[in-house]
Amino acid sequence: MGWGEGMARILVVDDEPEVRALFCEVLRNAGHIVAEAHDGGRALEMVSSAKPDLVVLDIFMPGRDGVEVLIALRQSNPEVRIVTCSGGGQARIFDFLEMTRKLGADLALLKPILPDEFLRHIEDCLASPPDRS
Repeated sequence: MGWGEGMARILVVDDEPEVRALFCEVLRNAGHIVAEAHDGGRALEMVSSAKPDLVVLDIFMPGRDGVEVLIALRQSNPEVRIVTCSGGGQARIFDFLEMTRKLGADLALLKPILPDEFLRHIEDCLASPPDRS
């Protein structure tokens, strides 16, 4: 069975169950095939078997954090699109989001984010060629 027209395989990685559930629901409602992981170690296992087109990756997680996962993914799966995201509350969050762009994330988003805006960013990222400069 082939993937449907316009459908992408997306892995959502976030240690916060509510955020992960919201992102997954928004993406599934848009017709994407979605898998989820609650931590970075599980995400890396899933990427090797599921071969997603895009990974939505929280930066701050216990264990292997999003930065570690991003670096590992860029080495092992350079073709996968990666969208990093993190919540506010820390003054340095923008530094971390910018750092993930320099490490190879295709896009970095600040949480909280409205579902429609999240979906627009994801679909724009999927539609545009990777910028690896």
